[in-house]
Amino acid sequence: MKITEELIQKIEMAEKYGATEEEIMKLLDLKASPSEIKEEFNKYKDFVTVSDAAEQLKSVLGSLKNEKAYELKVLRLIDKGEIQAEKLSNKEGYRISKGEIARFIEDSKKSKEEWKKEALHYKKLYEELLAASQGVQEAVQEEEKEPNTNTLVQEEKHEIQANMKLKNKKKTGVLEKNEEDGRYYVKGTEIYFTSGETIEFMKNKKYATSTVEHGGENNDYYIVALGKDIPLDGIKVRY
Repeated sequence: MKITEELIQKIEMAEKYGATEEEIMKLLDLKASPSEIKEEFNKYKDFVTVSDAAEQLKSVLGSLKNEKAYELKVLRLIDKGEIQAEKLSNKEGYRISKGEIARFIEDSKKSKEEWKKEALHYKKLYEELLAASQGVQEAVQEEEKEPNTNTLVQEEKHEIQANMKLKNKKKTGVLEKNEEDGRYYVKGTEIYFTSGETIEFMKNKKYATSTVEHGGENNDYYIVALGKDIPLDGIKVRY
Protein backbone atom coordinates (compact mmCIF):
# COMPACT_ATOMS: atom_id res chain seq x y z
CA MET A 1 0.00 0.00 0.00
CA LYS A 2 1.40 3.34 -1.05
CA ILE A 3 1.00 6.02 1.60
CA THR A 4 0.24 9.36 -0.04
CA GLU A 5 -0.73 12.80 1.23
CA GLU A 6 -4.17 12.24 -0.29
CA LEU A 7 -4.65 9.09 1.82
CA ILE A 8 -3.53 10.94 4.96
CA GLN A 9 -6.00 13.74 4.21
CA LYS A 10 -8.83 11.19 3.85
CA ILE A 11 -7.91 9.58 7.17
CA GLU A 12 -7.75 12.94 8.96
CA MET A 13 -11.09 13.99 7.47
CA ALA A 14 -12.72 10.76 8.68
CA GLU A 15 -11.19 11.25 12.14
CA LYS A 16 -12.50 14.82 12.18
CA TYR A 17 -16.05 13.51 11.80
CA GLY A 18 -15.56 11.03 14.65
CA ALA A 19 -14.99 7.77 12.77
CA THR A 20 -13.20 5.02 14.71
CA GLU A 21 -10.03 3.32 13.41
CA GLU A 22 -12.02 0.20 12.52
CA GLU A 23 -14.57 2.27 10.60
CA ILE A 24 -11.82 4.13 8.71
CA MET A 25 -10.03 0.88 7.83
CA LYS A 26 -13.27 -0.52 6.42
CA LEU A 27 -14.23 2.71 4.64
CA LEU A 28 -10.82 3.17 2.95
CA ASP A 29 -10.04 -0.56 2.60
CA LEU A 30 -6.88 -0.28 4.69
CA LYS A 31 -4.75 -3.24 5.79
CA ALA A 32 -3.01 -1.24 8.55
CA SER A 33 -4.57 0.98 11.20
CA PRO A 34 -4.83 4.74 10.50
CA SER A 35 -2.46 5.50 13.40
CA GLU A 36 0.19 3.14 11.97
CA ILE A 37 -0.20 4.65 8.51
CA LYS A 38 0.17 8.21 9.84
CA GLU A 39 3.20 7.22 11.90
CA GLU A 40 4.88 5.70 8.82
CA PHE A 41 4.01 8.78 6.74
CA ASN A 42 5.46 11.21 9.32
CA LYS A 43 8.60 9.10 9.61
CA TYR A 44 9.38 9.28 5.90
CA LYS A 45 7.62 12.44 4.70
CA ASP A 46 11.00 14.14 4.31
CA PHE A 47 12.17 11.22 2.12
CA VAL A 48 11.36 10.18 -1.45
CA THR A 49 11.35 6.86 -3.29
CA VAL A 50 13.83 5.97 -6.05
CA SER A 51 11.08 6.66 -8.59
CA ASP A 52 10.44 10.15 -7.17
CA ALA A 53 14.17 10.85 -7.00
CA ALA A 54 14.61 9.80 -10.64
CA GLU A 55 11.90 12.27 -11.65
CA GLN A 56 13.55 15.11 -9.71
CA LEU A 57 17.03 14.31 -11.03
CA LYS A 58 16.19 14.11 -14.73
CA SER A 59 17.75 17.49 -15.39
CA VAL A 60 21.15 16.38 -14.05
CA LEU A 61 21.16 12.72 -15.15
CA GLY A 62 21.15 13.57 -18.84
CA SER A 63 18.96 12.25 -21.62
CA LEU A 64 17.96 8.60 -21.08
CA LYS A 65 15.65 6.26 -22.99
CA ASN A 66 12.74 5.90 -20.55
CA GLU A 67 11.56 6.25 -16.96
CA LYS A 68 13.05 2.88 -15.99
CA ALA A 69 16.48 3.98 -17.23
CA TYR A 70 16.38 6.99 -14.88
CA GLU A 71 15.50 4.77 -11.90
CA LEU A 72 18.32 2.34 -12.76
CA LYS A 73 20.75 5.27 -12.98
CA VAL A 74 19.71 6.43 -9.48
CA LEU A 75 20.17 2.88 -8.11
CA ARG A 76 23.67 2.71 -9.63
CA LEU A 77 24.55 6.05 -8.00
CA ILE A 78 23.32 4.67 -4.65
CA ASP A 79 25.44 1.52 -5.09
CA LYS A 80 28.51 3.66 -5.82
CA GLY A 81 27.86 5.82 -2.75
CA GLU A 82 27.33 9.02 -4.75
CA ILE A 83 23.78 9.26 -3.37
CA GLN A 84 23.16 8.33 0.26
CA ALA A 85 19.96 6.34 0.83
CA GLU A 86 18.30 4.17 3.45
CA LYS A 87 17.02 0.74 2.43
CA LEU A 88 13.82 -0.20 4.25
CA SER A 89 13.47 -3.71 2.83
CA ASN A 90 13.81 -5.58 -0.47
CA LYS A 91 10.10 -5.07 -1.07
CA GLU A 92 9.89 -1.38 -0.14
CA GLY A 93 13.28 -0.44 -1.59
CA TYR A 94 15.25 2.71 -0.80
CA ARG A 95 14.25 6.04 0.72
CA ILE A 96 16.32 9.14 -0.09
CA SER A 97 16.10 12.33 1.97
CA LYS A 98 15.03 15.50 0.18
CA GLY A 99 18.16 17.18 1.53
CA GLU A 100 20.34 14.53 -0.15
CA ILE A 101 18.55 15.13 -3.48
CA ALA A 102 19.20 18.88 -3.16
CA ARG A 103 22.85 18.22 -2.27
CA PHE A 104 23.34 15.96 -5.31
CA ILE A 105 21.73 18.51 -7.66
CA GLU A 106 23.93 21.29 -6.26
CA ASP A 107 27.08 19.15 -6.62
CA SER A 108 26.10 18.29 -10.20
CA LYS A 109 26.14 21.99 -11.09
CA LYS A 110 29.76 22.44 -10.02
CA SER A 111 32.35 22.85 -12.76
CA LYS A 112 35.64 20.95 -12.90
CA GLU A 113 37.40 24.09 -11.69
CA GLU A 114 35.10 24.32 -8.65
CA TRP A 115 35.66 20.65 -7.81
CA LYS A 116 39.42 21.13 -8.17
CA LYS A 117 39.34 24.21 -5.93
CA GLU A 118 37.32 22.34 -3.29
CA ALA A 119 39.67 19.34 -3.43
CA LEU A 120 42.69 21.62 -2.97
CA HIS A 121 40.97 23.28 -0.02
CA TYR A 122 40.44 19.96 1.76
CA LYS A 123 43.93 18.81 0.87
CA LYS A 124 45.34 21.94 2.50
CA LEU A 125 43.27 21.37 5.64
CA TYR A 126 44.47 17.76 5.81
CA GLU A 127 48.12 18.79 5.42
CA GLU A 128 47.73 21.43 8.16
CA LEU A 129 46.15 18.88 10.49
CA LEU A 130 48.87 16.33 9.70
CA ALA A 131 51.62 18.90 10.34
CA ALA A 132 50.03 19.89 13.66
CA SER A 133 49.78 16.25 14.70
CA GLN A 134 53.42 15.61 13.81
CA GLY A 135 54.44 18.73 15.74
CA VAL A 136 52.68 17.46 18.85
CA GLN A 137 54.34 14.04 18.54
CA GLU A 138 57.79 15.63 18.16
CA ALA A 139 57.16 17.82 21.21
CA VAL A 140 56.19 14.78 23.26
CA GLN A 141 59.27 12.85 22.09
CA GLU A 142 61.57 15.76 22.97
CA GLU A 143 60.01 16.07 26.40
CA GLU A 144 60.52 12.36 27.06
CA LYS A 145 64.29 12.90 26.67
CA GLU A 146 64.33 15.41 29.56
CA PRO A 147 64.56 14.36 33.23
CA ASN A 148 61.19 14.10 34.97
CA THR A 149 61.89 17.05 37.27
CA ASN A 150 59.26 19.50 36.04
CA THR A 151 55.86 18.32 37.24
CA LEU A 152 53.92 20.91 35.22
CA VAL A 153 55.62 19.89 31.96
CA GLN A 154 54.93 16.24 32.69
CA GLU A 155 51.25 16.96 33.31
CA GLU A 156 51.01 18.85 30.00
CA LYS A 157 52.71 15.96 28.22
CA HIS A 158 50.22 13.46 29.62
CA GLU A 159 47.32 15.73 28.67
CA ILE A 160 48.58 15.95 25.07
CA GLN A 161 48.95 12.18 24.87
CA ALA A 162 45.46 11.65 26.32
CA ASN A 163 43.93 14.09 23.82
CA MET A 164 45.66 12.34 20.92
CA LYS A 165 44.23 9.00 22.04
CA LEU A 166 40.75 10.50 22.36
CA LYS A 167 40.92 11.85 18.81
CA ASN A 168 41.64 8.38 17.48
CA LYS A 169 38.94 6.58 19.48
CA LYS A 170 35.25 7.40 19.38
CA LYS A 171 33.12 7.35 22.51
CA THR A 172 29.48 6.45 22.98
CA GLY A 173 26.75 7.87 25.16
CA VAL A 174 23.04 8.67 25.27
CA LEU A 175 21.27 11.91 24.44
CA GLU A 176 19.64 13.97 27.18
CA LYS A 177 17.75 17.25 26.78
CA ASN A 178 19.01 20.37 28.53
CA GLU A 179 15.83 22.22 29.51
CA GLU A 180 17.70 25.54 29.80
CA ASP A 181 18.73 25.84 26.14
CA GLY A 182 16.56 23.09 24.61
CA ARG A 183 19.53 21.30 23.07
CA TYR A 184 20.35 17.61 23.32
CA TYR A 185 23.65 16.78 25.00
CA VAL A 186 25.54 13.53 25.37
CA LYS A 187 24.69 12.73 28.98
CA GLY A 188 27.43 13.75 31.39
CA THR A 189 29.35 15.80 28.78
CA GLU A 190 29.26 19.26 27.19
CA ILE A 191 28.89 17.76 23.71
CA TYR A 192 25.60 18.71 22.05
CA PHE A 193 23.97 18.48 18.62
CA THR A 194 22.11 21.28 16.87
CA SER A 195 20.54 21.94 13.45
CA GLY A 196 22.54 20.80 10.42
CA GLU A 197 25.06 18.73 12.38
CA THR A 198 25.97 15.17 11.44
CA ILE A 199 25.17 12.53 14.05
CA GLU A 200 25.98 8.82 14.42
CA PHE A 201 23.16 7.02 16.21
CA MET A 202 22.23 3.45 17.10
CA LYS A 203 19.59 1.91 14.86
CA ASN A 204 18.77 -1.80 14.69
CA LYS A 205 21.91 -2.61 16.76
CA LYS A 206 24.13 -0.77 14.25
CA TYR A 207 25.32 2.83 14.00
CA ALA A 208 23.80 4.89 11.21
CA THR A 209 24.65 8.42 10.06
CA SER A 210 22.19 11.26 9.53
CA THR A 211 21.73 14.91 10.45
CA VAL A 212 19.96 16.78 13.25
CA GLU A 213 17.30 19.36 12.40
CA HIS A 214 14.72 21.40 14.34
CA GLY A 215 11.01 21.14 13.65
CA GLY A 216 10.38 24.86 14.10
CA GLU A 217 8.33 26.79 16.63
CA ASN A 218 6.64 24.64 19.30
CA ASN A 219 8.54 21.60 18.02
CA ASP A 220 11.76 19.86 18.99
CA TYR A 221 15.03 18.67 17.50
CA TYR A 222 14.91 15.39 15.58
CA ILE A 223 17.16 13.06 13.58
CA VAL A 224 16.20 13.25 9.89
CA ALA A 225 16.60 9.51 9.29
CA LEU A 226 14.25 8.71 12.21
CA GLY A 227 11.63 11.39 11.57
CA LYS A 228 10.13 14.14 13.69
CA ASP A 229 8.03 11.79 15.84
CA ILE A 230 10.97 9.90 17.36
CA PRO A 231 12.17 11.68 20.54
CA LEU A 232 15.93 12.11 20.98
CA ASP A 233 16.00 11.46 24.73
CA GLY A 234 17.83 8.21 25.46
CA ILE A 235 19.07 7.56 21.91
CA LYS A 236 22.56 6.04 21.91
CA VAL A 237 25.11 8.01 19.88
CA ARG A 238 28.77 7.79 18.92
CA TYR A 239 31.00 10.88 18.91
